[in-house]
Amino acid sequence: FRGNVFFLLLGVAFMFVCLEEISWGQRIFGFQTPEGIRDINAQREFNIHNLRIFHGKTETGDRKSFWGLLLNMDRLFSMFWFSFCCLIPVIYRFSAPMRDFLDRIRMPIVPIFLAAIFIFNYVTTKILEMVIDSQIHHSIVEIKESNIAMLFFVLALWFLRAGSEGATSQNAH
Repeated sequence: FRGNVFFLLLGVAFMFVCLEEISWGQRIFGFQTPEGIRDINAQREFNIHNLRIFHGKTETGDRKSFWGLLLNMDRLFSMFWFSFCCLIPVIYRFSAPMRDFLDRIRMPIVPIFLAAIFIFNYVTTKILEMVIDSQIHHSIVEIKESNIAMLFFVLALWFLRAGSEGATSQNAH
């Protein structure tokens, strides 16, 4: 952390995501989903990310419209990782004014090689979704999400190592 608010924000965000993924311990602690939430949750669980408003499909199972998908949790998360892990590192590398600004605000910058792996994971998943039987679509998505989790773990180790060596955002890349 060392006074860098971005690491605190990332930690809080990922803790929230982790707790969301396990439905806030619903199965661990054995509590039932409250009726009001169960009725509006696509998987009838105690979490926010599966609320119908954030789901990619309607109650009848049809894919939502473009506008309906703007609040899709998968899309929002993809926009986050793409922006943080790919777009910002490229801008950092090729724009001196933005590099100065990002260094001034102490924004942690993802190494380009990790950005490439994030993109590879996404593209590979999209190709597999097009060529493989739709019955295992959910499995492909789960593998993609697991890969992203592992990439963020590697990224956390990268930042931890860079911080322990006294690296700044400029010499960590």
